[in-house]
Amino acid sequence: MLTCASIRDSENWFLDFDDTGRISDVAGITLPSEMEQWFRKAGYRDVREETNLKFSKGIDSVNEANALLAGGYRVCLFISANMIEFDDQSDEGSVLTRHWVVLRDRIQVSNGNVTTTIFTWGKGDYAIPHPGKGGALKPLALGDFVMNYYGYVAAKP
Repeated sequence: MLTCASIRDSENWFLDFDDTGRISDVAGITLPSEMEQWFRKAGYRDVREETNLKFSKGIDSVNEANALLAGGYRVCLFISANMIEFDDQSDEGSVLTRHWVVLRDRIQVSNGNVTTTIFTWGKGDYAIPHPGKGGALKPLALGDFVMNYYGYVAAKP
């Protein structure tokens, strides 16, 4: 995702994205169409963009992302940062989606709860659900996952 931040900055012609402590939120925004184009420019083939900026996606989209990952695609999920916060905020939806993560393992649903591993900037490989404050592991319900999941962009190398 550091690569994503670098590409984001190289394509900004007005706002500067150079320091996470000083940037405006606007300078760091990467729209799904831009992510799709970056994959194409990098030489990936069969690029698929299946996102929504406003409404969350459902289990069908999760299953598609899993199938693409199993088929050798690189899959980036478009999520609310609530899903990966340490303070157990994953059950709070958000109006704005603004975080890209790389899907590292299949999204598994068991007993109504979701588990997976993603790669996220600043944290590296990151287990979902993740231990909250105090180290307690709060299960992530499928409903809470999809409330914070806005789709994917996937590409075949």
